[in-house]
Amino acid sequence: MNEFKKKFLLDNELLNSSMITTTYNIFPEIIENRLRILIENLYSKSIQIRKENGLLQYVRRLLIIQILDININNQELNEQYKNEFSFLQSFYPT
Repeated sequence: MNEFKKKFLLDNELLNSSMITTTYNIFPEIIENRLRILIENLYSKSIQIRKENGLLQYVRRLLIIQILDININNQELNEQYKNEFSFLQSFYPT
């Protein structure tokens, strides 16, 4: 019986066949635990991805603003470039 349970735990065909109904009747706790673990993993990964994306956006914004500040403060730039940098900087407020 243990080998039979292991087969269902490791078998990916379980999710895309009609066996899932039969298996659920035999091992409901196994299916529920696998689904719970899958949902928890997806949720934690989505939180991690959102945190990483937020951090990347923050760092990107800081880098762009620092580059723009350095360039705007450079006295050798003419007014055309200063206006362009000011326009771009309006999209990345601190």
